[in-house]
Amino acid sequence: MPPTVHYLIDRDGTIFQQLPDTVFARHVIGLNHCAIGVENVGGGKDPLTKAQLKANEQLIRYLNRKYPIEFVIGHNEYRKFEQHELWKEKDEGYRTSKTDPGVSFMKKVRHQIRDLELAGPPN
Repeated sequence: MPPTVHYLIDRDGTIFQQLPDTVFARHVIGLNHCAIGVENVGGGKDPLTKAQLKANEQLIRYLNRKYPIEFVIGHNEYRKFEQHELWKEKDEGYRTSKTDPGVSFMKKVRHQIRDLELAGPPN
């Protein structure tokens, strides 16, 4: 099966680019047309690592230099965009429950990139 996310971050912090940034990928319902997807290996019984936190920070900083990034969100936050102008999902019944990367990890990521002044999901 082909990759469905642009970047994969391994537990040791290695960043693998699986797709060009400009290729449409299916990784976040409703926002695929405008999002660059990042997956972290682990979660649940294998909590994400400090190396992954650092890699996420580095990747976001790199992408922010290349593109006009406005939002940084976790999969667990995607449904907060359902009433936002960026939301483009046509199938009203197509939703999944996401828990990754989690509230705590996203709080840490946002703390590390706070100087970039990027928004989280809409309230």
